[in-house]
Amino acid sequence: MPATEVRKYKIADVEDLSTGVSRLSEEDLNVFFVKLQQKIIGKKILTPQEEEIRLIKQIKEKIPISVIRHFKKLQKKLNEEIINDKEYAEMIQLSDFIESKNVERVKLLIELSKIRKTPIDELAIEIGFKNLHA
Repeated sequence: MPATEVRKYKIADVEDLSTGVSRLSEEDLNVFFVKLQQKIIGKKILTPQEEEIRLIKQIKEKIPISVIRHFKKLQKKLNEEIINDKEYAEMIQLSDFIESKNVERVKLLIELSKIRKTPIDELAIEIGFKNLHA
């Protein structure tokens, strides 16, 4: 996309933007329009209900069962003392991944509890969230 100078070193007002955009080719204008729509959607303010739905979906998002199974397999090898260095490093990496996902879920749960003004333990039961490791 060729550059269209609107104003150098100044924040453009709506008129300047309109003038700059009018200089774009039809193809570049379509690209600009799609990018503008993405920006608008990204800045959309959610209603409280939409925000709650978003948080609940993210909280309930599970770690893939294949990841959990593989992690448990590596833990078993560790307990049996038959794990090699590569597997041990992989187990640590998976542990870090699982832990970071669980921390994120707890943060989201806290955020939701603030919105609903409900204690976290009650909220967890209410939304059917029983186990951080599942």
